[in-house]
Amino acid sequence: MIQASQIREHMEVVGSDGGHVGRVDHVTGDEIEWPRWTWAPASSTT
Repeated sequence: MIQASQIREHMEVVGSDGGHVGRVDHVTGDEIEWPRWTWAPASSTT
C-alpha cells in the first residue's frame, strides 16, 4: 500500500486488477488531479 505522501506528479496509476488506469497530473494538498480535471482524495489510494 502506498502512503498519500508518496504520490508524485506523473506517477502511473494501477488499478486493483493490475491494469493501467492513468497518470497523476497534479497533487494539491491532499487531493490528486487526474487527466480531464477529475479530482480524488489522496486518502482513496491503497
